[in-house]
Amino acid sequence: LSKSPWSSDHIRRLDVLTRWSTGMSCRGSSRVFFGSGDPGDSKGTQRSKLISRVLSQLTDQGLLQYPRQRHWLTDWIYGSPLLQLVLSRVQLALCPKLDIIRDCIDTTDGGVIAVDWITNPVLESDAPIIAVLPTLCGCAQTNRSWLHGFSEATGFRIAVLNRRGHGGLALRTPRFNVFGDPEDTQVQLEHVKRAYPDSRFLGAIGISAGSAQIATYLGTTGDKSLVDAAVCACPAYDVSTAFGYFAQESPRLDSFLLSSVQTHWLRGRSGETLASAAAQDMKALDALRRAESAPTMEKFVEAHAYFAGCREGSQQYYEVHNPMSHFRSVARPLLLLNSDDDPVCLHTTIPTEIPVHGCAIVRTDYGSHTAFVDGVYFERSWMMDVGMKFLVECHKEHVAAP
Repeated sequence: LSKSPWSSDHIRRLDVLTRWSTGMSCRGSSRVFFGSGDPGDSKGTQRSKLISRVLSQLTDQGLLQYPRQRHWLTDWIYGSPLLQLVLSRVQLALCPKLDIIRDCIDTTDGGVIAVDWITNPVLESDAPIIAVLPTLCGCAQTNRSWLHGFSEATGFRIAVLNRRGHGGLALRTPRFNVFGDPEDTQVQLEHVKRAYPDSRFLGAIGISAGSAQIATYLGTTGDKSLVDAAVCACPAYDVSTAFGYFAQESPRLDSFLLSSVQTHWLRGRSGETLASAAAQDMKALDALRRAESAPTMEKFVEAHAYFAGCREGSQQYYEVHNPMSHFRSVARPLLLLNSDDDPVCLHTTIPTEIPVHGCAIVRTDYGSHTAFVDGVYFERSWMMDVGMKFLVECHKEHVAAP
């Protein structure tokens, strides 16, 4: 691992080039940036050594190369973020529905959240666990193409953490957070630990909006986190500015995403819950009207701050729920995966310096947003393959530690 000549001294870079010996020439690059914090932080130094070992193992196994498969459509597919997104939707349509068992959890304020367990009857009670935090409006079934078969392949128990208003559970109270509430996350993880007390390892992987949720949770809990290692897939990092850049660069995608979240939270039974609260609270009414008339995702996020418990507005929301507000306090091994052609979480938002031990960013040239289609028939997800393998290797290190 060599020093990067164009970044600060504590950032190192690893180039992995994909080369084909015959046919078309498709060249991809994966760059790995390692973070570094206080030199006197002995625990942080140990995490840095651990993550370096794990990523070296993934490099030796060829897992950090993307794309990994040669195909006659390689240049065409990997050069188009939109086609990657289309292929990922095809993967979802062709994937059978997951067999899940749902645990609903009543929150202290009268709301409801849920944990969906992907069934795998051959697992022992002490099997390691991976908690999956889904996409913006996602759940186990809408993310199933990424999760199908992973429990059998890894021997891990998979638990999907559904945020308020997700997974077919309508809002019971006028409270929701597009990036998830760290207090709810703590409740869900405590439920997971109680369900399988013999398990010695709990990993987590957050996808898109779920990556903001897990990063904020790790930062706010620090060394008290229930998670032993985590992956953030396609994070936007500073969410206070990310959606502004997104609206400028991809206005049509921004409009599509805005329509999706407005339908998800402001219509149906969830919308009725919010409207009922707005009828009794002028501030809630104002927030609801601004959310309904928001012209961009950025304005929707700002408007919904009131329903996320931030009564003072968007500034308070970003202080509490922006992952970058708490990133320096992360005290667990953390891998972040990003693509430079991501049309949602733009490459300009990806930091090149990470001021904390035990974190690493893997950046690829291609992959789009959460797609990273891979395999001879584009049937796999490089993002999930790398994320799951990272957690598997972290589990080995965790179990072997004294």
